[in-house]
Amino acid sequence: MAPPRGSSIRGGLQTEAHEVREASDQIQRARLGLIDQGIASRAVAMASADPGRDLARLSRSEEVDLVLLDGRRPLLGDGVPREGVGTVLNEAPCDVAVLVARDGAALTLGPESIVMVPFGGAEHDWAALELGAWLCAATAAPLELLGPSGQTADGKDAGHMLANAALLVQQFSGVAASPVVAQPGRAGIVAAAARAGLLIVGLSERWRKEGLGETRRAIARSAPAPIVFVRRGERRGALAPETNATRFAWSSAGEEPIRGFSRSFSRVGLGQAPPLDPPPPPTAR
Repeated sequence: MAPPRGSSIRGGLQTEAHEVREASDQIQRARLGLIDQGIASRAVAMASADPGRDLARLSRSEEVDLVLLDGRRPLLGDGVPREGVGTVLNEAPCDVAVLVARDGAALTLGPESIVMVPFGGAEHDWAALELGAWLCAATAAPLELLGPSGQTADGKDAGHMLANAALLVQQFSGVAASPVVAQPGRAGIVAAAARAGLLIVGLSERWRKEGLGETRRAIARSAPAPIVFVRRGERRGALAPETNATRFAWSSAGEEPIRGFSRSFSRVGLGQAPPLDPPPPPTAR
């Protein structure tokens, strides 16, 4: 939390101490609720004049796999992400997830709430898919992979690529993901995303120059469901191909040629048996 502004030094310190106590009480209640569900948790509240920089510093711990932020205002502008969200996106070495939700919107995951991941095989798409798989494994929510119809530049069907990615998810987490092929063009992606209870969207590889980009911004502004935008960190994710794999630009489907790489997902990691014990879920702070 940021310290209060526009107060006398003494009054400001008293207000800051009160707000830190209130924030601490809230997160400790949340921590106890997680412990009741069998989830080991730690929690701390503090005041910061530069929350983004302090969160980036805390995220450098080897124990931190994911930072989750509230980012509606910083992300939905026309430029690149700014303020604390922009600082964390630029500096945190771990994965970063930024939640964009309408005021008062409740986020409830379960068997009746679809978790949808628009997927084209790019680096940040893999991070989004990994997070979606963990959430669905924990909540029994159905997982859908969304992509455009059409073919990659090397002649492979985009639906086939989604199916192979779904097989990797099942191998990784035990979650059965359903491939969903949208109608061509940006409007088809936006319309299909309206069915989701939660959207998890990887950032564009050009996010440092373009921010969300037109398609992601259109989804964020029109989709009724909460959206989590994900940026892959420096550390290798648990779910990612060992080599370059076929991929396509889902956010510009129907507006420019779908791009492809030399290998398909069917040749990446599908011959191995799934582990008996899946790796532990990421630690979020």
